[in-house]
Amino acid sequence: MNKDYELTQYQECIQSFHHLERASWQLPSLAIILLSIIGSIAWGVLEPGFPRVILLFIGGILMLAFAFAARRFSLCMSPQVGIIGRIRALEKKLRLKFIYGSYPDLYQGKRGASDYLTYALFVIAAAVFVLAILAMIEAL
Repeated sequence: MNKDYELTQYQECIQSFHHLERASWQLPSLAIILLSIIGSIAWGVLEPGFPRVILLFIGGILMLAFAFAARRFSLCMSPQVGIIGRIRALEKKLRLKFIYGSYPDLYQGKRGASDYLTYALFVIAAAVFVLAILAMIEAL
């Protein structure tokens, strides 16, 4: 009975892992779409002035929110404290050989692609804030 419970827990951890992985890879595409919409409105529709500045600051805040969400996903999937660590512990306890599709080689505590995407989103947020400041200088 205990082994059945742990096997069920393992399967749920794998499903959570796949959900987190899919969600973490959707964040950058959503951020790019949102930023392109904000940029096209800011420079295509709005006249130079404070509405453009406000829109760019809102875009910078949204990019920061996407970056923090990406960092959260990265921490949730970390081998030390996240779902990968729980999956590995259950695999070791149940003596499984990664039969449900975990990816042991991709998460060895090294910086992964999700970490670099997080850094890229932070850099993009900083660039949007710089553009907002330049637009504010132009408006004055």
